[in-house]
Amino acid sequence: MAAIQSTDVAFIVSLAGVGIKGSELMERQLHASYRSMGLNDEEIASLDSLTQMMVDIGDRFSEKDDRRYEFQKGMYAWLESKPEPFLLKTGFKGPNADRTIDQMAGRLFLPWMRYFLKYDPETTLAKIKIPVLALNGEKDIQVAAKENLAGFDKFLTQAGNKNFRTISFPNLNHFFQHAETGAVSEYASIEETISPEVLNIIREWIKGL
Repeated sequence: MAAIQSTDVAFIVSLAGVGIKGSELMERQLHASYRSMGLNDEEIASLDSLTQMMVDIGDRFSEKDDRRYEFQKGMYAWLESKPEPFLLKTGFKGPNADRTIDQMAGRLFLPWMRYFLKYDPETTLAKIKIPVLALNGEKDIQVAAKENLAGFDKFLTQAGNKNFRTISFPNLNHFFQHAETGAVSEYASIEETISPEVLNIIREWIKGL
């Protein structure tokens, strides 16, 4: 965003940058989380319907009180339509159910999240003509390497950019640490701050400019 508004930006190094629409990225993140919980396709579809309802409410109602009212009404109807075992399994029923619901609503109704869900990287990447190095880790479960780097390839090519490179690193997570699973819960247990290989590639690429 800064690069398309200023001539002072000489190059971009993207670390786990977004190359697909924000709504698509969030859907992939949620599905990865749901699968790690052992949910099947039908259960995931049920949670998708709840997420979509909340996104729609965030789009339609700008006033906080209106959003709260519509959310309470929609949430009640959604809970009533689902079997108890599913609700217990996903945390929407039980001792921590209110916390689960509050956390989900708090996240999806944040102004930043409402903006991000509408964000389309084509609006920026397709205008970038300066050199770009885009890097992702293949064990990144927050910003999947394959799809997001493909977005960089597509939109930078569309921009007519003649100097860009995309690299996917095996065994590295969202923070470019060597990881076993890539799970968010694993981050704090990894001593490595960032892979030296990544730093070397960034350094050599910049020097090559």
